[in-house]
Amino acid sequence: MAEFSVAFTRTDITPGPNTARNRWMAGYGWDPRGNPNFTTARPLRAECVMIRQTTGDPLIAVRVDLLNLPTYMSRRIRARVVNELRLTGNASFMLQSSHTHSGPALPEEPDPYIIYGLSGAQLDEVNEYADWLIRRIVALVRETVAKAPTPVTLSYGEGVAKAAVNRVGLGWSPDEVPVLLARRESTNAPFLALFGYACHPVARGSEPVFDSDFPGVAGKLIETQLGCPAFFFNGAAGDRNPDRMGGDADVVNVGTRVAEGALKVVRDGGLRPLRGPIKAILRAARLPLAEDLTNPDVLLRLDAAYEQERLRAVQEGDVPGARFCESMRRELADGSTPVVYNVPVQCWKFGSDFGILGLGGEALSGYNVGTRAATTRKLWVMAYANEIPGYVPADDVLWHWPGPACYYESGWDENPKFSGRGTSMMAFGWPVPLASSQPVGTSPATPQSAEGVLMATCRRVLAD
Repeated sequence: MAEFSVAFTRTDITPGPNTARNRWMAGYGWDPRGNPNFTTARPLRAECVMIRQTTGDPLIAVRVDLLNLPTYMSRRIRARVVNELRLTGNASFMLQSSHTHSGPALPEEPDPYIIYGLSGAQLDEVNEYADWLIRRIVALVRETVAKAPTPVTLSYGEGVAKAAVNRVGLGWSPDEVPVLLARRESTNAPFLALFGYACHPVARGSEPVFDSDFPGVAGKLIETQLGCPAFFFNGAAGDRNPDRMGGDADVVNVGTRVAEGALKVVRDGGLRPLRGPIKAILRAARLPLAEDLTNPDVLLRLDAAYEQERLRAVQEGDVPGARFCESMRRELADGSTPVVYNVPVQCWKFGSDFGILGLGGEALSGYNVGTRAATTRKLWVMAYANEIPGYVPADDVLWHWPGPACYYESGWDENPKFSGRGTSMMAFGWPVPLASSQPVGTSPATPQSAEGVLMATCRRVLAD
């Protein structure tokens, strides 16, 4: 009897005039970017895979060709799936986003009013699409679980693709291309390939065209060569961009190199068998912010600072910056300011040799290096998993050690305790950045820092 069995399903989630209308696109602030004719280069998909062992809950992963799934959507989907399938816990269900910047805008994170300037009927389209998408993803999981799973063997290996650059000047080069291949037990023929790479899917640039970007190209090439579906999962790509960007030819170029990295490890016999048992763990890393947003005195001080910053933005003609300051003042006044930067940390362990680590947020590439060094397991690190409150930089970026180019990822430009206009914290609607270790240069990260808390959580999850 096979140790593992697998089922999968995919569906199209591309907005269209007759189904899920939403012409507004995600990525590339700070103005609206519309796709009124729903022009599509490559379809956007939601894909679900279920991995079963002979006992226990199945592992269920849903990945979507979207910038991200906002927290409220992720939690609503998770609650319905866990309840409907009567799963014994949350840890065996994972949601993951490819992070394509050529998909539809969604509510909340990032804030579509702040980052794109959407309002009124525009937001109605965004919200209606989100409601449709929640229903579609739950139905996709239901459809996958209802299938009779196919007995398979599982194997894992890592290829290499030199197709990305570190855009903030950090030295990390996580160029591995993880590949998890399921083969039919009866014939040894490929049944399903899961693959990944750590890179922003922005090779197309800001054209108003729906596109799964390089993951779509890579997936199609792998499917053609292996004769089975291939699903892409992004890695810790918060500071990684394609080395070619600007149009469709660049999408094809980058996607082809990623596909070649995946196919080479399969052709060269670089995959190693996986064994059970499977263990699933999910914990929340509550990352500290640079200011205590539960302190009334801090809120009053921030309110006054944001009024001053709003006046500066108006004087400078910075309309998006003024929107951000207005939004922060409203939140500070009505008590809706979030005070917890919640980053889920999820791990699926196969036997004693392999694990998949799913990090919430837009984790930067240093976390790929740090978490892989923290375990003896072969580890596939995914980011954009489950909830994306914003960017997740480590101390080096929060200190601006790579240089001024990292201000967007760090969340500040002039004051490390105040979110800068034009930064990632503005896009995600946070009034203050994450806390860094102090004093500057402290190593290892302190327990009171964002890096310290996240890495401590990862180490616990990997050790459990």
